[in-house]
This record gives sequence, C-alpha cells and structure tokens, in this order.
Amino acid sequence: MADPLAALDTAGIRYSVRKGSTTFDGLAAGGELDVELDAGDVGGADRALSRVGFHHLVAPGTEPHRFYLSFERGRWLKVDAKVTGDVRRAERVTKLRRRLPASKRRRLGPVIAFLGPDGAGKGTVIEALRRSIPVATRSAYFGSGSSRSPGAPVRGRLLGRGRGQRLQGVVGPRAAAALDVAFVMVGAARAWRRLLEAYVSAWRGSIVLCDRHPIEGLAVEPRRRPVARRIERLILQRLFPTPDAVLVLDAPGDVLHARKAEHDVATLEEWRSAYRAQFGGRALFLSSTAPLDLTVAQASETVWRALASRRGWPVG
Repeated sequence: MADPLAALDTAGIRYSVRKGSTTFDGLAAGGELDVELDAGDVGGADRALSRVGFHHLVAPGTEPHRFYLSFERGRWLKVDAKVTGDVRRAERVTKLRRRLPASKRRRLGPVIAFLGPDGAGKGTVIEALRRSIPVATRSAYFGSGSSRSPGAPVRGRLLGRGRGQRLQGVVGPRAAAALDVAFVMVGAARAWRRLLEAYVSAWRGSIVLCDRHPIEGLAVEPRRRPVARRIERLILQRLFPTPDAVLVLDAPGDVLHARKAEHDVATLEEWRSAYRAQFGGRALFLSSTAPLDLTVAQASETVWRALASRRGWPVG
C-alpha cells in the first residue's frame, strides 16, 4: 500500500500528524489520515503525493483543508491536509473557480447509475458505498414512491406507467394512444427535473449514486402503444444525459423473487435478459449474491475510474 507520509518525508516536506493513525492499516471504511501543512509547502506536497498515486481533489468549501485521494485494492484512501499560514492565494483561486459557468465546472463529480430488478440490492450497495467513499456523495432515487433513505434527496419515477394502455377500454384506442404519449411527455419532464437535481450536486463536486435511472426504461419497457414507445425511446436516447458509468446488480430470478415478491420469476428472468441485451456492452454487471464487501469493492473501482476520468487523473 502506498505510504503518503513516507512520500512527504522523502521530498523533505514539513508536516505534522493532527490526530488519529499515521497509517491506513486499521482505519474503518471512509477513514482518513489527518496532517497539517504549511502553505509554502503545498506545491511540493502536491507533487510528492501525486508520485505515489494521491491526487488533489479540488472541491468547493474545503478551505483551509486540502484533500488527496487514492484507490488501491478496492479501497478508497484519503489524506486530509489542513493548510496553515498564508492561504489567501488558494482561497482566491477557489473563489474564481466558483464564478466559472457550470459547464466549465462539470468535471467535478461523476454520476453513476445503479440498475437492476426489484430485490437486486441496489439500495444496500449504494449505502455501503457511501460509507466507504471518504468524500461528498449524494444518492438519487428514481424508482416509484418516496426516497429510501434520509440521504437521498432526489425522487422520481421512470417515464410513466403505460396508463394510456389501461384507459383504452374506457376512452377508445385513439384517445388512449394520445394519452399514452401525453403520459410519456409528462413523465419525461418529471424525470428531467429530478435528474437536474442530481447533476447540480455533481456540478458542485459530489459523487452522485443513482438508485435506478431514466435510461432503465430502454431495457424494462412499460406497456406502451407503438407510437408512444417510439417517442419514449427517442427521448431516453437523445434527450437524457448518459451516466458516467452504469452498474447492473444481477441475481437469478428465484433469488430476486424470494427477496421481494413483487414480480413472478419468469418476469424477473425476462428483465435480466433485457438488461444484458441493452447494457451488456457498456455496463458492469455485479452479482448481488456475492459477499457485500466484494460487490462494494468492485463497484468502488468503477466509481473511482469515473471520478478520475472527470478530474483528468491517471488510472492504472
């Protein structure tokens, strides 16, 4: 495991340990090493820590602290350096960065989509990830109903529920088709509003973990009339941003049914096949029957790579 304090010693950087451990061994998930640096040594510390794989995480609201992140063997590593002395220049740079348009700051945080049938364990994995990642994360819930946890501010649903189909016997086929299209449009507007909340968090620097995502509708298709379905697919493919990474939680249909018996085994197996057909070339499929710590370690690596890509850090 890379030793950031040894790297500072080798580079002749003055520091002091503020509290707690001087090594990552024994630290709980999400733990960190706390040190104190003089402002005049910040540049040297950046270079020394970068050489051993620790990258400066630029984030608003952290002054006078400076965060350095690394990832090794499925585990997030963080050094929290409190900068003392003349930190006014660093504060001015940070304030200038905040004045940039949001489009110029989008590199800050990745948006990660967790997909999978009911009972796959998406919420469990997301909450475990949030405990293991030592920087700001937000969870966004896009399923039907209310949020699953106090830390999940975004609520929503996929683009409608095929209500025009259910109304066909009441209002006639043409009116039902028109209603189906209307429900798709309303659902799209609602989903975009919820998704915008998630991207605002990402623009501010948080890692956003989505429990479901509107693009899931490309695989698990609600009942639609043909015209409404074509419009829905066009909206999902062209008008919704692609997540930085997609992870699919997967398990046999009988296991999913035993966990949450909202759908029969045949339907769950059909959905599993649909996820692979739609996302097999661009998603990481994780077994939700594996030990949780293994699943979280695999998911963490994908999140780290997405964050590194956004920040321009080397990965390897």
